[in-house]
Amino acid sequence: MHNSFEQEPSFKESLLNFWKKTFDYSGVSKVSEYWWIIIVTGIIEFISIFVLLANVFENGSAGKITAYIILGIVALFIGLPSISLSVRRLRDAGLSNLGISLCYVLLILCNIFWNFDKATYVQYINSIFGLIIFYVSLRPTDNYVTDQKSGWRSKVFRHAEIKK
Repeated sequence: MHNSFEQEPSFKESLLNFWKKTFDYSGVSKVSEYWWIIIVTGIIEFISIFVLLANVFENGSAGKITAYIILGIVALFIGLPSISLSVRRLRDAGLSNLGISLCYVLLILCNIFWNFDKATYVQYINSIFGLIIFYVSLRPTDNYVTDQKSGWRSKVFRHAEIKK
């Protein structure tokens, strides 16, 4: 059961949970856990890109192949756990499974349409959906829970738990 009064995880716990919960889309991730990982993965990605660009400039086309392989490995190593972390973070903020699914389906559809059309407005819509997901992930625990039993809010947001 979701408990909004749990203690925030430490840096070490956050890192361990990031990889241990790679395929765990249930549960929640606290704000601090989310941000520790965003900072660490950002640093890893920055260093990877910097080193790989240096490799490409030094080794030419052979460096490009190596760079693509290493970037693919880094993307899998960081990308898969990041998706589940983001889903757990959105759930902690108060979105239901349907709300989380809608966010990602709309983001994916915008990316698909942009690849076919390259229209600027699709890029703007994609950016807006990305910013909405980012904003919601910044919100505190249970920020978007609802006590409504019907209507769109009851489907998109998690129901408030009754404290006894």
